[in-house]
Amino acid sequence: MSEGRPERFTLDYHPDVRTRWRQWGEAAARAGMLDEFIAAVRTVEWRLTHEALEWGEAFQHLRGLNMIKRRAVQWFFVVSYGVNEQARYVYIDRIDLLPNNPFGTERPD
Repeated sequence: MSEGRPERFTLDYHPDVRTRWRQWGEAAARAGMLDEFIAAVRTVEWRLTHEALEWGEAFQHLRGLNMIKRRAVQWFFVVSYGVNEQARYVYIDRIDLLPNNPFGTERPD
């Protein structure tokens, strides 16, 4: 760890999140929006590894896990994640699409 700079957060995903990223990536490619999709996913990952405590809004404290649940929006994604500040760990447990997404559906399967 660098002096004065906190260590990055480790990022982990629920398996359903990975499945949705894949499905939505395919839908984005079909819609001609793959570059925008990739940029949005990279932004989500950067924010969660660098700014997990500042991004989004807290909505639940999981005392037993020493985690704060947060929700944030990036592009057409709503990202729900838990942060354990002491362990420098982030777990994305759910992602959803906003109703006005370019795929015209909640789940473009």
